[in-house]
Amino acid sequence: MNPDPASGTGVDRAWLRELILTAGRTLESASSRRRDLRVDRKGQVDLVTETDLAIQEHLVQEISGAHPGDRIVAEEEDRAEGRGASVWYVDPLDGTTNFVHGHPFCAVSIARWTDGQPDVGAVYAPLLDELFFAVHGQGATLERPGTGRQARPIHCSDCRSLDDALLGTGFPYHRGATARLNLAICGHALTRVQGIRRAGSAALDLCHVGLGRLDGYWEMGLGDWDVAAGILVAREAGAVVSDFEASPDRFPVRRVAAAAPGLHPDLLAMIRAAHVQPDLEVLGPLPASPLSLVGPLPAELP
Repeated sequence: MNPDPASGTGVDRAWLRELILTAGRTLESASSRRRDLRVDRKGQVDLVTETDLAIQEHLVQEISGAHPGDRIVAEEEDRAEGRGASVWYVDPLDGTTNFVHGHPFCAVSIARWTDGQPDVGAVYAPLLDELFFAVHGQGATLERPGTGRQARPIHCSDCRSLDDALLGTGFPYHRGATARLNLAICGHALTRVQGIRRAGSAALDLCHVGLGRLDGYWEMGLGDWDVAAGILVAREAGAVVSDFEASPDRFPVRRVAAAAPGLHPDLLAMIRAAHVQPDLEVLGPLPASPLSLVGPLPAELP
């Protein structure tokens, strides 16, 4: 295969595509025997499997061999030997909890950033047969490798109002106050939006904003590896991606808001409103007495 460099990045596009496809095949194969895999807990609900570790070892080895001067930051290990300006962010299995339970929303995510800006990124969800690829300044594409068809350009939606929006979010691994804050944001969203989805993979949520499946998305408590590739895919597809203060340049970033350009200001305004009023009162007062498990729903009561 002839080299196909992503212009200006120094990364062989064909090499990166084959690298992530190989990792995805490992993930897909492991999915069929997931009940036999070793699963460890990094926290109360933060899981890691032998598949995460095997894929990561392979990716780190290949990237360090092809780009020995670059630093590699992977979810399960930060290999900081490289001293150059470029950093690879590797998530060997984004959506591990989904994977363990057989839910197909899980993916391999790889991105390279230089001087704080993304160069190239790829997110592959083999159980969905979806490969997202983006190069800075060259747009984003979706390919379905299982069909043999060529990749096609993707674009975010043209949604301009929360009233017309389908939003995505995710909940952090640490429970308690941060989860309660996100519930408050959801409460504010439910007064306006057409729906909220929680897929369990930040990388895919960002790609789905780029694809227009989601009009907007927010999440807190993220790792660099979770979002490094998805941010580039979403941006190259025309979406606006920032932190909660509207800064597009803050990276690493633990709070992400991504949306169609016409929707992004309203998404941030909703998030800010929830920070001012971080409770569910926006949905109405609490009932004066316990609710019945049968019969009319609360909104149907006189």
